[in-house]
Amino acid sequence: MHPIEHLIVFSSVLIHWIVPSHPIHMLMNTQDNALPLALGHMGYKRLVLKGGQWVPASDGFHHLHHRFFECNYGKRKMPLDYWFATYHDGSPEAHAAIFMKKSPAKREI
Repeated sequence: MHPIEHLIVFSSVLIHWIVPSHPIHMLMNTQDNALPLALGHMGYKRLVLKGGQWVPASDGFHHLHHRFFECNYGKRKMPLDYWFATYHDGSPEAHAAIFMKKSPAKREI
């Protein structure tokens, strides 16, 4: 992540400097911000275990951002990608819609 993104994401911890709270609350607040980011940047949809069983690891939503960059800047639950027309669900139609907005010199369909 970009350093400015870190400042925005972890700025919610600053409330503990204003409102008196137990240190465990600050730690839980930090973990609540950090752990979902780690899962979102994992790059794998599932972890395969012995015997062919698997555990879901990530939905792959933000992974498409790292693959194509022009889409899925945030989280699935946050509607900003819908509002700014940068939502990509992995389908060929969404891929074409996102990359037709690019300049002709940069298109990679």
